[in-house]
Amino acid sequence: MTVEVIHTTDKDGKPVLLLPLKNSARKVVVDKASFDELVDMGLTLPWRIRRGFVQAHTGHNGKFRYVRVARIIANAGPGERVFYQDLDRCNLTTTNLIVDAGGSAKRKEREKVTRSNKERELTHKHVPGRITLNSFNFL
Repeated sequence: MTVEVIHTTDKDGKPVLLLPLKNSARKVVVDKASFDELVDMGLTLPWRIRRGFVQAHTGHNGKFRYVRVARIIANAGPGERVFYQDLDRCNLTTTNLIVDAGGSAKRKEREKVTRSNKERELTHKHVPGRITLNSFNFL
């Protein structure tokens, strides 16, 4: 499966990626460094909107499940919640994610991710310019 990943920069000039969602026309914005870390962990594309959150399908201990990508990026642990500063759940940049105590998670999402042996082909398309307010997905 080929997934088109668009490389660009945010308003501060930091490299970010625009990723497609499998079940939506919206795009996910994520820092390049965070995306590289997720790929190294074994998280694969495509991602999807599930129960209102961006989630990825992964295997753990022989079971396949969905994990919330924002929790992995923010490294949220048990009992911690992830808030979206701009209220856009498709903006997964580290500057947008805020971790706060008071959630109900029983363990870290990172513990649910295991490396996949499948090879994924990613096509990259660089779009020059910066991300502006018009670049984000608004309902």
